[in-house]
Amino acid sequence: MVSLPSLKNFKMIRFGNHVKPLVVIGAPNLEELHLQEFGKLELMGSSPLTCLHSAYIDIGEHQSSDLAGVLNRISNAKKMFLSGNTLRRLSVADNVQLPVFPKLTHLTIGIWGSSYTLFSLLNSASKLQYLVIDMVSPHVHLLVGMVEWLVLQHLPTPECLLSSLEEVEIKHLVVAEDTKKLLHSLWEEVQMEGVHISWGKCNSQGKCTCLVKMQ
Repeated sequence: MVSLPSLKNFKMIRFGNHVKPLVVIGAPNLEELHLQEFGKLELMGSSPLTCLHSAYIDIGEHQSSDLAGVLNRISNAKKMFLSGNTLRRLSVADNVQLPVFPKLTHLTIGIWGSSYTLFSLLNSASKLQYLVIDMVSPHVHLLVGMVEWLVLQHLPTPECLLSSLEEVEIKHLVVAEDTKKLLHSLWEEVQMEGVHISWGKCNSQGKCTCLVKMQ
């Protein structure tokens, strides 16, 4: 257990494949937090970190950290990165209630077949302005399939998509002949009008970046 009340930046990366350390830190004034394939981490206290500006969370596939507790503590972040593994863990976890992210304006996520988790995050971030989606599973059909499933469930469009969101960047997207039509259909499904979609150059693997700007 370490108490560091003046600590502003904290970064923790995997120690090794078989080492799962327990780290307990008390750092109420953290501004930047970077956790990447760490062992088991506990952030002392239960209230959100009031000074937090950015958080990077990448939970390893077999880690046992209290994900719900970590998310609650970082819920004041303005910028947040959640890896594909983290979203997958969220999608299969039992009784994990996402907190509200009242200050979040920039969100980067890895998509790995977790449709409900993605839209739960959007519903929790009403002031979101910039969304970056890294297609860990790179086919646009997965993204469109998520939206179609949500429409069938008659779930309301997240508030941020109707008000604050300015830009969506989709990375590592495999471009097929019908990709552009599918993406236009996606925005129609979530009842968004006046969007401009542009495409970057594809790399040698046929993957490219799609940029969606709200007009």
